[in-house]
Amino acid sequence: MDASDHVAFKYAGIPYGYLEATNWELGEMDGYTQTEKDGEIWHTPKDTIDYIDTNYPGRIEEHLGSFTRLLYVRC
Repeated sequence: MDASDHVAFKYAGIPYGYLEATNWELGEMDGYTQTEKDGEIWHTPKDTIDYIDTNYPGRIEEHLGSFTRLLYVRC
């Protein structure tokens, strides 16, 4: 897909890892609805570290921890 933050790296020929953090069980189950409270957050004014950390405490650390474990096991 060419519509995300990794695209500039892709076209520059720079290797990248693409990981998503979403809730596949909400809404249309298509990954776009990330939260019960706010629905879709990405690419909205709420898509900031401050907002997510304040309204969903621990979520950033949880996802980064999961990604780190996944990459560690796979590498």
